[in-house]
Amino acid sequence: MTSEELKDVIIAAINGAIVSRGKDKGKLKASRPNSSSDAAAAWEALIMEANPFKAGIWFQIMMTERQQAIFREVSKAIQGLDLRSIDRDRVALEKLGVWS
Repeated sequence: MTSEELKDVIIAAINGAIVSRGKDKGKLKASRPNSSSDAAAAWEALIMEANPFKAGIWFQIMMTERQQAIFREVSKAIQGLDLRSIDRDRVALEKLGVWS
């Protein structure tokens, strides 16, 4: 896979991991997309930064090579970004004062 193809796959995977309509548009989906999809790998990478308590360690162990590549690239791309606000569970917990 060329870098341009990988870029397109990653963009599609991220779009699959994020809500596209409604009041939560732009936030992560509440749960991981289908485990066999590219979006699942992107969701895992994003949730590791936004709310690591929701991460699926078993899924991360069982990822395919393609999913591992997506996970690594998304993780590199978001490194250092503050993504706390894209997970609605974390936002709710912070509002309640139980997570700072």
